[in-house]
Amino acid sequence: MNDLRIAVVGGSIAGPLVAALLQRRAGIDVKIFEQARPRFGQGGGVIFLDLTTLEVMDDLGVDRASLVDFDGEFDVTEVRVRDRQEVMRRTLVFPRESAQYQRIHEAIESRLRPGTTCVGDRVVGIDASRHGSAELRFANGDRAWADIVIFTDGRASTGRRLLQPNRELAYDGWVIHRGINPAPPPEDGHFVRYIPEVGLFNTYAVRSGLRTRTYWEFDVNTTMDEFIEEFGDAPERRPFLHPGQVSKLSQARTWVRAGDLLPNDIAAFAYPDVSAERMAAPMFTIADPTQAVHLVGNGYAVLLGDALAPMFPMTGRGANNAVEEAARLAGAVNEVVHHGADLEAALRGWEERLLPAITHDLAFGVERARKLHLGEEVVIAS
Repeated sequence: MNDLRIAVVGGSIAGPLVAALLQRRAGIDVKIFEQARPRFGQGGGVIFLDLTTLEVMDDLGVDRASLVDFDGEFDVTEVRVRDRQEVMRRTLVFPRESAQYQRIHEAIESRLRPGTTCVGDRVVGIDASRHGSAELRFANGDRAWADIVIFTDGRASTGRRLLQPNRELAYDGWVIHRGINPAPPPEDGHFVRYIPEVGLFNTYAVRSGLRTRTYWEFDVNTTMDEFIEEFGDAPERRPFLHPGQVSKLSQARTWVRAGDLLPNDIAAFAYPDVSAERMAAPMFTIADPTQAVHLVGNGYAVLLGDALAPMFPMTGRGANNAVEEAARLAGAVNEVVHHGADLEAALRGWEERLLPAITHDLAFGVERARKLHLGEEVVIAS
């Protein structure tokens, strides 16, 4: 089945990755359709790659030294804060490596065959074509046909909306703010996690040339009314706020919220107008998926990564899940192309192994968030 046609919708990390793996392992033609070039990762500006993900990158021939900021296992300093004062700390060691989103994206894209990516209009529909294959419809009237359509189009996925309309995102009542501050990290260690009475504040060291700057993330409760005041619309219509979209009001409130919970020197990283690449993302819950593969005529549509189920970032599973899902999917398609496996059986087998892990990680994310009192109404005594 070397004539198998595969279309990928979405150009963040998961889309180019699954395309590169399919080209490398199965040797088939793949087309990526993306509305615009993604400059920023919606899951995180800094991504922690576990050992399985690093193995997949090695398989693609990515030079690890050019990808990561710091080699080897890294220490995480966890600092408990009460009444804005440190009360306890401990150091944990994780078998992971940190890398900035843009580096990962560029490294994967460079492995694609020329002409793989088509940048243009957005997908608005998917149906069975006259010839039985899956047909993608675009807002400008264009069409594209494929035997397998893989949606990797993120948390606000069009594919999920079209294929699983009953699985809507539900705002969970908190927002992750992030930015890159020109100041050096607060401590020599490159990852410090501050845990106040409510929420979470992370600082990581990131390299830019010879300079080391501080990438920070602040997970903070934000009511629906507060969100609309800060960003001008409901979270479902503002699933990710790019640089330039984070209002002055939001920046000021974020700094005040940090100052209510953290020592002054740590809250100062969130000071308005200082950090570059200032972004924000509301967090959503979603019903557990019961399927990832859909029959469309004689073709198939697949949801992968955040398109299937967005993860809370503190699980560390968002990007890593997408990489593992993509690698296993490429392996399933390779069995069809080179070893004569039945296409539907291969896709259903991939789905059967995938869904329990996704359900577990969704529940784990909610559990972690509630332990940090995120998504809860908590009043801190002044």
